[in-house]
Amino acid sequence: MIKNYFMYLAYTFVSILILILIVTVFNYFNLLGSSITSTLKLVIPVGSLLVNSLLLGKKAKKRGILEGLKFGGIFIFVILILNNLILMNSFEIKILIYYVILLISAMFGSMIGINLKKSDN
Repeated sequence: MIKNYFMYLAYTFVSILILILIVTVFNYFNLLGSSITSTLKLVIPVGSLLVNSLLLGKKAKKRGILEGLKFGGIFIFVILILNNLILMNSFEIKILIYYVILLISAMFGSMIGINLKKSDN
């Protein structure tokens, strides 16, 4: 099961990088405004985490909320390490709120995924 977490974590990071790269290219050629770009840069990780935790929830056997908590916790832990140790960013309350939103989206995605699996059977 740990292999699934890291596989979907890799999918999440790759999808975030690809989507942010596309948004950045659109912003560079002035196809998107700066306000839309900054909004998309906040929404893309939430959506990517939601979709990948949904897929993880489909593979889970039970307790989708716990699977989402674990997956979101691992994701937030990796992001915390990147932000604090590598980028040397300071900790603010709005970042904490964003991490809570990421964790909630992972929980909802996995709960939806486990319920989709039950409805398929």
